[in-house]
Amino acid sequence: MAWSLEEVEATVADYFHMLVLELSGQTYNKSAHRRALLKKLGPRTDAAVELKHQNISAILIELGCPYISGYKPRSNYQALLREVIENRLEQDATIDAAALSATSTPAQAPLVEDFTGFLVAAPAFDFKAAEARTAYSPNRTPQKRDYFEREARNASLGAAGETFALNFEHHRLRALGKNSLADKVEHVSKTKGEGLGFDILSFDANGQEREQMRKKDIASPDESFAQAWRKISDLEPPSVEFLIIGFGTSGKHPIHDQWLVTEEGGLIVGSSINSIGYTRISDLSETSATDAKHKCDLLNDFFDRLPASFDGQRLFTTRFNLS
Repeated sequence: MAWSLEEVEATVADYFHMLVLELSGQTYNKSAHRRALLKKLGPRTDAAVELKHQNISAILIELGCPYISGYKPRSNYQALLREVIENRLEQDATIDAAALSATSTPAQAPLVEDFTGFLVAAPAFDFKAAEARTAYSPNRTPQKRDYFEREARNASLGAAGETFALNFEHHRLRALGKNSLADKVEHVSKTKGEGLGFDILSFDANGQEREQMRKKDIASPDESFAQAWRKISDLEPPSVEFLIIGFGTSGKHPIHDQWLVTEEGGLIVGSSINSIGYTRISDLSETSATDAKHKCDLLNDFFDRLPASFDGQRLFTTRFNLS
């Protein structure tokens, strides 16, 4: 049974109340909140409320907003839910104020004596092919603040993270019986400046250097593309259109071979470009200008009249430009 407007509004209000408390550093009881919320809803279960809260987290991430860490994001949400969240964000200044305050609050490295609980196993990836849901298209463009960028630019938070990483590296090497290496761990962004591209110089058990806390510039996709381009060319970066085509689980797709072509010439790569120079014998064939132009015409015609399906399976497409 679909959630009503009243149920969605009550659930969003409850989530945002907890979010403001969390951003403000105040404690709260999620179970108590859920029990109180269930009294305002129809015949909903604890699991249904949990899922709706996870849906709210997913939407907040899409909007560039902080979310409750205890509610891991789950997509496939109700369109009405996003509309209610956007309205609430526009109308409730408390949420914006709490988020801005949390992202700019001075931070301190935590005092930790035992680091053993900070290491966890790497997550297992489960890749599944599934039909994408219809993209949500709002009637208006909501105001959007990039709280995560503000947080990333919080210098005290970065310094606290560096101090924590430094202490962890000391602990890790001493736990391995490598006290002499632990004594050599260096906070290089402080001792040698910010120009090295990383903050902490550490070592593995064999004494090989490890660079920790590598710098990452906060840049838009266009800026990142331009920076990468200028590393290989003195020319201005070109405008590039990307077309990504996704298909179903059959393994069949409308374009088999791969080419690197312009209208003046190119290379025929075949179908195993990822294996070139690694595990397979590969063939690169030069194509004439006539053949290259013919390939470009065929591809452009296909992309302009992109079919909705191929071999009985729906195609999913995404287009974007970088310049």
